Order: sequence, then structure tokens, then C-alpha cells
Amino acid sequence: MKTILLIDDNPVILQLITDILESEGYGLCVCNGSGIDCQGVADCIDLIISDVNMNCKPRSCLKSNVPVIYISGDCSLISHLKHEGKLALAKPFRIHELKELLDVVLSD
Repeated sequence: MKTILLIDDNPVILQLITDILESEGYGLCVCNGSGIDCQGVADCIDLIISDVNMNCKPRSCLKSNVPVIYISGDCSLISHLKHEGKLALAKPFRIHELKELLDVVLSD
């Protein structure tokens, strides 16, 4: 089972993405922006999905090769991130958009 670290300060977004990911069979570690304790899960994280504007910086405790999907309601910021070659989704996004990106990133 692939494990995803989900970071967002909006409880509605957290719940929505949690429901989607759990229904797809992914394991989750959820951070609401008040900080994250990666002890015990750092080696298990396969992907990070994070709001762009979060103070929660998990990179310090995770493997450097863990891919990140950035999410934001700021379409110009998402466009900029994509232009830089980063994985990004604009909020609100469609469920199939997230699933397609997950399939690409987490395919074995």
C-alpha cells in the first residue's frame, strides 16, 4: 500500500481528499498545518500532497526523492509551478484529475 502525506489547513479540503484517497486504498498521514511529526512514518511516505501556502515543512524529515503534488486556489501560482515542471492542481479540482495524477506519480 502506498502512503501519502496530506497537508492542508482547510478541514473541508482535508476531509474531501482523505475520503478520495482512502476509497482508492492509499494509506494516509494527515497534517492540518499545526506541524507534523514524521517520526515512524518518514520512511513510509511515497508522496506528499500539500497546499502551497503551508508553514508545515515535511521535507526536513522525509527522503529527498519523495514527489510532491502542490495544491492551491491561486491559479496563477499553479500555472507558475507547472511552468517550473512541478506537479500542481488548482483548487477546486475534479476527483478524476487527482486520480490521474496519482496514477502517473505512483505507478510502479
